[in-house]
Amino acid sequence: MKKIFTSKLTPVILLLVSFSVTIFSDVVWQLHNTFYVLFNLPVKAIGFTLLVNNIDLFKRILSTKFFTFMGKISFSLYLIHIPILFSIGAWLYLYAGIVSEQKILIIFLLLTAINIVLSYIFMLLVDNNAIKISDRVGKYFSSKQ
Repeated sequence: MKKIFTSKLTPVILLLVSFSVTIFSDVVWQLHNTFYVLFNLPVKAIGFTLLVNNIDLFKRILSTKFFTFMGKISFSLYLIHIPILFSIGAWLYLYAGIVSEQKILIIFLLLTAINIVLSYIFMLLVDNNAIKISDRVGKYFSSKQ
């Protein structure tokens, strides 16, 4: 059983099957929703996880400085992207006076840069301190036993 999960072929097969099933359901014949969701979410997630774990190229790509940085700020990015999108993004779209055929692209690129910078600042000022505090609280309660 262990060989299945360490094989380089397993994630490729899982991803091919999951993408094939969902495309078949979208184009040819609509599958039952439970079956569709199974192949659209968990099977793909397992396939991508095994792909990263079993194939060195993907390990090396995800170990680059860019991806490790994005991993560090990911929780902060998750927390602040919606407020940024609906405040700064809406203002840029409605009032910034960007008159261009590429208005959406320009706003997307600006919001991406703003989100990354603010997520980094949020990580430094809030997340790191919250982790330190939660470590102290956890150690306090674990030492009481």
